[in-house]
Amino acid sequence: MGVDFDFFSIEPGDREPKQGRVLISEPFLGDSYFKRSIVFLTEHNEDGTVGFV
Repeated sequence: MGVDFDFFSIEPGDREPKQGRVLISEPFLGDSYFKRSIVFLTEHNEDGTVGFV
């Protein structure tokens, strides 16, 4: 029985950010601030987005 790693594949545009969602950075993101981070979105509207890292 093989393991299907296809669930790691996320196509751009699949999901829109919204309140209550979790954003997970790409494993090899080069950004020093958000490398290996998780962001919980607490608010997302036309005024902007707020979340906890």
